[in-house]
Amino acid sequence: MLQRFLEKLKSVSRRGIARFRAKRAVRAGLFRGIDLEAMTAIRKGYDAHPFRKYHDKFEHSLIRNAERIFALGLNKSRSLRILDIGCGG
Repeated sequence: MLQRFLEKLKSVSRRGIARFRAKRAVRAGLFRGIDLEAMTAIRKGYDAHPFRKYHDKFEHSLIRNAERIFALGLNKSRSLRILDIGCGG
């Protein structure tokens, strides 16, 4: 039981550290290459869509994606090309 608790604690700590690093990296400009004007133009085409409510969650989604980068250790590897096939903006 103690072993399971320690493993859970280690997992929670890793996620917390990844979240902290991700927020810091996003605010420091991790995704500054995103063309916000083009993204805004694309969003205008979907203003009547039911998923419009998620448009304002952009920074949140950047932080979540950055968390995954840090949690998987991709920030420590050499340059990579990653194809993300997802449902988000």
